[in-house]
Amino acid sequence: MLNEQEIVSELISVLAKTANTEKHHGYHIFPERVDSKIKDEVMKPKSKFYEKERMTFIRENISFYNKSILDIGCNIGYFLFGALDDNAKSVTGYEGKVLCYEFMERAIKLFGEEEKFNPSFFNGFCNRLRHPLI
Repeated sequence: MLNEQEIVSELISVLAKTANTEKHHGYHIFPERVDSKIKDEVMKPKSKFYEKERMTFIRENISFYNKSILDIGCNIGYFLFGALDDNAKSVTGYEGKVLCYEFMERAIKLFGEEEKFNPSFFNGFCNRLRHPLI
């Protein structure tokens, strides 16, 4: 069992792999609870993105309370963690980038959200679905 600091180190390691292997890197907006754990400013995005503003808009118009949420193309889970913070019953995220999926899996462990979180990697097919949609 890894402790919090070891999991945070793994998160940073996954982000470093992204920077070394992907054409598009440095744009991952960390979910607020992950952002508070990663102190390494080098890993944080340099450009302005509008996830916080979009999440504020969504929260003003939709209640996540006790709902099951699906995010297709969820990246590293910004909106999924936000939905859990707003008391969603469960969240399911589909992501096609292996490194984003690995990041989410580690972040889920960091916060002990395994029972509410269902991340799935897809590359032409879906795997590891606890609640199949089809």
